[in-house]
Amino acid sequence: MLERLKYKGHNFQIDSRKVNKGDVFLCLKGEKTDGHLFINDALKNGASYVIVEKDLEGYPKEKIIKVNNVLEEMLISASTLINKNSKLKIGITGSTGKTTTKECLYYLLLAYFKTFRNEMNLNTEIGIPLSILNNYNNEETVILEEGLRKKGDLEFLSRYFNLDVAIITNVGASHLEFLDSLETVAKEKMKITSSMDKGVLIINGDYSILKELAPKHLNQLTFGTKDENDAVLENFEYNENHATTVYAKILKEDFMVTLNNYWSEGQILDLLSGLLFLRYIDLPIDPYYLSKINIPQDRFQTIKRGSLLIVNDS
Repeated sequence: MLERLKYKGHNFQIDSRKVNKGDVFLCLKGEKTDGHLFINDALKNGASYVIVEKDLEGYPKEKIIKVNNVLEEMLISASTLINKNSKLKIGITGSTGKTTTKECLYYLLLAYFKTFRNEMNLNTEIGIPLSILNNYNNEETVILEEGLRKKGDLEFLSRYFNLDVAIITNVGASHLEFLDSLETVAKEKMKITSSMDKGVLIINGDYSILKELAPKHLNQLTFGTKDENDAVLENFEYNENHATTVYAKILKEDFMVTLNNYWSEGQILDLLSGLLFLRYIDLPIDPYYLSKINIPQDRFQTIKRGSLLIVNDS
């Protein structure tokens, strides 16, 4: 239902303070507050419609649309949009490097396809559909960064977003506050593939547990620093002109490129996963185009100030 409002030109907000004239206000119920408490604020700010899941009195009936579950309506509408219009759906998860991988892959694919990706930090069950509802314009390729905060998050998202390609950047300790072990983290990350009957799984092959957990029915590609991977980072070096030269092997072919700025090993591996996918689907890699790629803001971003080098990794 929300996709029909999108096609009429409406934007969607979950924060009544951000509502502008003509927007649709989505009344989500959270742990600490309830969007239904801020309907008057949204209407005062010019909301055209308010999506609710409660029976309410005292509001203009023509502006209130009741659904069973607002979040589910967001997810169904967002998935309907991309399942109907997009030919290639790619999901990215991992303990670190998700955003860098997404932005690198977006840059690479943009040279060949109209491509959509969710905004920088909108990678949850709320953020992903909100980003799609507001910014998706029937692009043929979709890249979704999918975050994991607790058990079941990625399996839940997979019910709505059936992927053609899944990328797992790595497994680390960043989730141990909510998950009890690295093995549990790896198992939860692999659930990004839960609804994939076929397709491609790209994993960091330096993590043996990911290879062990990978579903056998998917085409598996690996990247990393070990020689047995399909894409291998062999070496990299920093140059005096504030650049990074990368030496790699992709599907047994030697590859070298010089990138703007200083890239960390982790960021180069994130980029390598995207380059591996391009070569897997037989798309050429233009070294000049690739050399212009930028590191996402605040991710090991280096800034030269005279003789000083400032590293912003906030």
